[in-house]
Amino acid sequence: MMVPGDYVLADYDENHDFMWLRKISDKTLNNILIHKAPYVDSTQLSLTGMKAIRDTLGLHYVSSDKERSYMKIDDINLPLFHDFTKINDNHAGRLRGVWMMENDIMGGPFTSYAILDQKRNEVIFIDAFAFAPGELKRDIMQQLDFVLTTTSTP
Repeated sequence: MMVPGDYVLADYDENHDFMWLRKISDKTLNNILIHKAPYVDSTQLSLTGMKAIRDTLGLHYVSSDKERSYMKIDDINLPLFHDFTKINDNHAGRLRGVWMMENDIMGGPFTSYAILDQKRNEVIFIDAFAFAPGELKRDIMQQLDFVLTTTSTP
């Protein structure tokens, strides 16, 4: 993945194959989550499977300074969009929607990909989300999506 140099490591969990990269500016907070897991079956690339992976990562790793806060998908107020695509010749599920912070007033757009690495029999889950109150988010998410789509497998 070609990540711009202004991103810093926010969290790393070697035991759970998880990494969180963050870019903080005056008006925005851009984030990239990376997680890999053994490939079990095609449901990992489905809407239900991708939603479960993202919500699990949000529950375990992403919170605010409010007690008992955690990030989750908000598919009650706005729809989720799921389809299939290719990332550098690898089959991938793509999920787009909005996230919210449980027990806090935060939210914003996200894009996730679950990429099947057949050579290693793994699923690489990459996710980008932004927090930018009062800002237009289209350009931010286009930039984040570009970074995610530069992901390649060995």
